[in-house]
Amino acid sequence: MQAPGYSSERSRSGLLAKFFFAKRMIPEQRVELLPDYRDQADAYRLEPQAIVDKLEGREDSFYGRATALFGLLDAEARVAWADHMLAVLEGSVEFGDLDLLREAAARRE
Repeated sequence: MQAPGYSSERSRSGLLAKFFFAKRMIPEQRVELLPDYRDQADAYRLEPQAIVDKLEGREDSFYGRATALFGLLDAEARVAWADHMLAVLEGSVEFGDLDLLREAAARRE
């Protein structure tokens, strides 16, 4: 804890590895990748959300709540990305249309 710095963060996602090569898949396969990933991320999102909510207003829990908030925002980003990519693949939005992402975030608030 006293040593300066920290190790760099790396995460490996089997889904992202498959999605990177999704051009080689048929369209149905591409779409099939996303719902389970999205649902798992959304289910996980409830865990850090519960911690953030539980620690709200507790001065002694600032750093614990901040850490849980990181997990919550990360999970929300994964859900938003999956929602966006599903909509893009289904043809209902243009790639990079951030209005969908903002709307989804507003619904979760």
